[in-house]
Amino acid sequence: YAGVYDGTTVSVYLNGGLMGSATTSGAILASGTNVVMGSGPTGQESPRLRGLLATVAVIPNALTADQIAGMWSASQ
Repeated sequence: YAGVYDGTTVSVYLNGGLMGSATTSGAILASGTNVVMGSGPTGQESPRLRGLLATVAVIPNALTADQIAGMWSASQ
């Protein structure tokens, strides 16, 4: 999975292909809390994730669909 927010649209990708998108607005604000992936906010196991996170990246700019597809292809 990859999620991208460019300031107007949130897009979700699976295996390099666009799964869906939605128009929205607003800035992503720093909250002072940790980003948690794969578990609950206090480290407990999450009932929503059953598996492994192989690669995680937080990128400060919105990637294009071609960049997402290229990253997926390069990882195979």
